[in-house]
Amino acid sequence: MLQGVVLKALKIKNNMAKREPKIDTLEQIKRLLILALVHQGVQGKDIAGVIGLDPAVISRMVPARQIRKR
Repeated sequence: MLQGVVLKALKIKNNMAKREPKIDTLEQIKRLLILALVHQGVQGKDIAGVIGLDPAVISRMVPARQIRKR
């Protein structure tokens, strides 16, 4: 079982390494924009609704509580 998990993790890592740099850059830009919106006070559920993601995905990407405290 552990061996299967390790193989799956390696496969995911290899797939990520094969991604084009442009896609990685776009993902980074998206994260920065989401971070800016959260910093301005927009709720994660509202951001998720606009971009078509589950709110849980946004909360994993950006720890809103830590950002708002600063």
